[in-house]
Amino acid sequence: MEQKKTRRTKKVKINESTYMVSQDKSGEYRDEL
Repeated sequence: MEQKKTRRTKKVKINESTYMVSQDKSGEYRDEL
């Protein structure tokens, strides 16, 4: 997996599941599955 410098990736636990969440410049969190 490559980490993009343009985005911040965070691991969050939702409903006992781990999701990779990226933060856009707008500050919105999106699920990347």
